[in-house]
Amino acid sequence: MERYVQILSILFLVFLCLVQCVPTSHTDELIYGIISPHCWNELLVRKTFNVQCLKLVFSKLLGYGIVFASSIVKVPQVINIVRAGNTEGLSEFMLYMESFGYILSIMYPLHYNQPFSTYGESVFIAIQAIIIMCLLWYYNRSRYPLPLVLLIVLVFVTYTFILYDGSLLTERTWTLLYGVIPQASKS
Repeated sequence: MERYVQILSILFLVFLCLVQCVPTSHTDELIYGIISPHCWNELLVRKTFNVQCLKLVFSKLLGYGIVFASSIVKVPQVINIVRAGNTEGLSEFMLYMESFGYILSIMYPLHYNQPFSTYGESVFIAIQAIIIMCLLWYYNRSRYPLPLVLLIVLVFVTYTFILYDGSLLTERTWTLLYGVIPQASKS
């Protein structure tokens, strides 16, 4: 139990660092990435009951709560894979599609300069999916020789850079990608 508390503490510190380190125009105007100076004044200085400010603060806290909770979503699956020493029953195609979807759901909000609380859960779930992918390759080394693994990594890195750059994609392409790939990965 103590080990899980330590892991959660580390994840929480990483989460706080990411929240404070991700520069966007949205977080620059917020105090602790949660409350605007206007709402800070209304709720904490003037001590007035401003429903709009409460909604905004609650929305931000809920978003960050979801981001934090997502940091442990796939941990039980990782633990089961390591304990079993194999990836039997794991759909490789689904894992790759899920990873493509999460990369897109990270890059789209980054491209449009949205706050971390709107896409942060995808960051943590993508990291966990990459860990599972590495376990897949490790436990199936005979099916995944190093050149094939490097080719798969190259495809993912290229896809990520194309999305990150964004100059190669039109608005229509962004809309098609953001609507189709996440849906295909959930099917």
